[in-house]
Amino acid sequence: MAPAAGERTYLISVADGSEAAVAARITALGGTVTDTFDKAINGFAADLTPEDAAALEKLAGVSRVEADQVVSISAGAVFSDSGCTTTSMGRMDDGSSPPVSLGFSANWFGTSYDSIYVNNNGGVSFDDGHGGFSDWGTIDLTTTTRPLVLPLFTDIDTRNAATSAVTYGPLSAAGNATFGSASGYCVNWVNVGEYSNSGVKFSFQLLILNRTGGDVDLVFNYDKVLAPTSSSNGKFVIGYANPVNQTGTYVKASRSTVPGTLIDGAAGQLKGGSEGVTPVVAGRYLYAIRPGVAPTASPTPSASPSATPTASCGSPVPAGTQGCAPWGLDRLDSRTLPLDTQFTPAGTGSGVKAYIVDTGVLTSHSEFTGRTVTGYSAIGGTPQDCHGHGTHVAGTVAGTTYGVAKLATIVPVRVLDCSGSGSTSGVVDGINWAIGDHVAGTPAVLNMSLGGGASKTMDDAVAAAVADGITVVVAAGNSTDNACYYSPAREASAITVAASDQSDNIAYFSNFGSCVDIFGPGVTILSAGITSNTAAATMSGTSMAAPHVAGVAAVYLGLNTSAPPSQVASALTASASVDRITGPNGSPNTLAYVRSFVEVDPGTPSSGGSSGGGSSGGGGSSGGGGSSGGGSSGGGGGGSAFEILGVSPASGPLAGGNTISLIGTGFSTATAVLIGNKNAAYKVINDAHIEVVVPAGSALGSADVAVPVDNGRAFAPGGYTYTANTVSAPNVVPAPGQVTIYQPATTPATATASKPTITGTALGKMSVTFPAPVLAPGVKAVLYFKGKKVATGIIDKARGLVFNNVASRSGQYQVVLMKAGKVISKNKKITLTAPSLKG
Repeated sequence: MAPAAGERTYLISVADGSEAAVAARITALGGTVTDTFDKAINGFAADLTPEDAAALEKLAGVSRVEADQVVSISAGAVFSDSGCTTTSMGRMDDGSSPPVSLGFSANWFGTSYDSIYVNNNGGVSFDDGHGGFSDWGTIDLTTTTRPLVLPLFTDIDTRNAATSAVTYGPLSAAGNATFGSASGYCVNWVNVGEYSNSGVKFSFQLLILNRTGGDVDLVFNYDKVLAPTSSSNGKFVIGYANPVNQTGTYVKASRSTVPGTLIDGAAGQLKGGSEGVTPVVAGRYLYAIRPGVAPTASPTPSASPSATPTASCGSPVPAGTQGCAPWGLDRLDSRTLPLDTQFTPAGTGSGVKAYIVDTGVLTSHSEFTGRTVTGYSAIGGTPQDCHGHGTHVAGTVAGTTYGVAKLATIVPVRVLDCSGSGSTSGVVDGINWAIGDHVAGTPAVLNMSLGGGASKTMDDAVAAAVADGITVVVAAGNSTDNACYYSPAREASAITVAASDQSDNIAYFSNFGSCVDIFGPGVTILSAGITSNTAAATMSGTSMAAPHVAGVAAVYLGLNTSAPPSQVASALTASASVDRITGPNGSPNTLAYVRSFVEVDPGTPSSGGSSGGGSSGGGGSSGGGGSSGGGSSGGGGGGSAFEILGVSPASGPLAGGNTISLIGTGFSTATAVLIGNKNAAYKVINDAHIEVVVPAGSALGSADVAVPVDNGRAFAPGGYTYTANTVSAPNVVPAPGQVTIYQPATTPATATASKPTITGTALGKMSVTFPAPVLAPGVKAVLYFKGKKVATGIIDKARGLVFNNVASRSGQYQVVLMKAGKVISKNKKITLTAPSLKG
């Protein structure tokens, strides 16, 4: 039941023994307890007004009140197929391809076409004899004289090195089998930018599917759509045109200025639901073109529908080896490329339970015969799958053909609906049930190919499952962002998995960073489908990478039945193939391996998965997983970034008692500071600064620093070092006669380092220049505005330290000097009155 008007659902974590009092208070406030948890967390889900939730948080025994969030599957709509990248348009602003053959004929409202022009700016035109299609400005689908198909027409620019060129080509046989088409054509505008020379703003795709006889389906797939802001054409036009008469013309967006015409929820999260697509895939829209008019020219004969291809894999294979294995399995048992189409795991996962926390599982599928048990649905109904994502994930974990651990037992835990969407409360409920179902001492793995914004409650639920002895594997997310900004990807006790492709590159959509533990295959993954009990489907995403690793964990647990989760995690990272991934973006360069395992100390803690923080990224619109032939756009909304950017000084005496500063973001709602798991006295100075009195340490050496905050945690693994004597971090080393900048109290009177010069460089932008600074080698300077990083400094010999392209905003700025990721100096806050700039 939906919350009443003015209310929303909250998750309330309470101390042991306070349950009855808190439940009574919820009722007294006029709220409704909708669920009770006793294992994943200790507490409730309840519907309350924001005012009542704030009041409840002050009640003794309440440790946290957190708003419920949307959680989605970790796979997106853009379909990964080798044919889509056959031809590249190269980096450009505006341009058209030459006419390219579709390989079939399309009956476009009575006119037959067999070739198209691809426009860099987000659309195609059938070859109507009027030449290339390179428009970038205004198009009106209701008056155009050309047969246009525009999945997202705007002023696209791919010249920025961070973006990718537009590509196109015919779908592969496997791609056509996925969509049941006789043949098809694909155009990718994936990771493209906007004029002029922006970074990545859009990822979308057009498929033209041949249904024979001239009938075609248009499929518009969207993974990322940010607001258009181009000075020349900051608009969207979406739809297709019948220029002969307008009866068949379809306009989804005309001269739209915001993605709100497309999205539902967080920015960049496209609407769930689609037209004519089963199962429903968020961000996918299908339009069946059936004009009912004979074409004016005879269509080129179409290829006959082909069955799903079966590889000819050569000689018989030995016992314990699978021949003709899907590439993802094949990659797990090989240290290097190329692959040999065979799969030889170290074991089968027999005796291991695999909890699939997802959209449910089609338990009648032949991939799971005799190896499923009764599961649970947190959203009502049965744990059967009406989406397809959960079944695909289960097939990769433990399917007979597509699975890693072929004898593991599947336990479906349904927490997401038929569109792949759910809530934090539903996920916590599913984990709560799994912990209750798990028999202590029995080997189990739990896969979560889903995600959302940062959630301390979800993180706690995952940690509780791990504490119960369940190895938890989670998707890193599909936002091309720092995984530390999303839950459950950031939870330290889980094994967080990023995605790689067939060439051992990091997948273009994959999240990355210090919260990632390991990579797994995640592009064009073949596994079980739900259209029949023998169906197969191809999907991509970190949703697909995670179950590969969950399967490897199940194989290990089948061989080491008493291994705790920390041992499993250590064994997987110690056994992984090293330095195989191109472009890991700060993630550990380890790729899962299943053919053998390195022996590890049972007491060795997991080596990866530091939660919180991270060195890059910055929010995001989508959370858990990938880009696929099935799934939602990236898995959930973005969350606040809670980071510890530096600790200063970063070391001190074992006895403690000294004061240090934590520099970062998201500190304003801090509820504690812990150093080495010991509570410290602290004072929140502002959102970016906490002063901390260091508690006495337990031993010499490094200690983790953690700041629990509302809806999350900032975390710096090993961020502080206890030493025998007080050691202060070094400051900036000035050259003779120069100043140590940003410390006005120590700046010579003749210097003006604390008085920056502000100049305009472009409309609405400014440069901030500090005279004559000299930074020691390895030191970098970062400019913050209201606690958020806005620029990195560069040294200009003529001018000094310069921060360019800073948004022209009045207010308090702060400069922080860092070395090796740790703060070594910071200035007092400076107030800049930003000028009115005209460029």
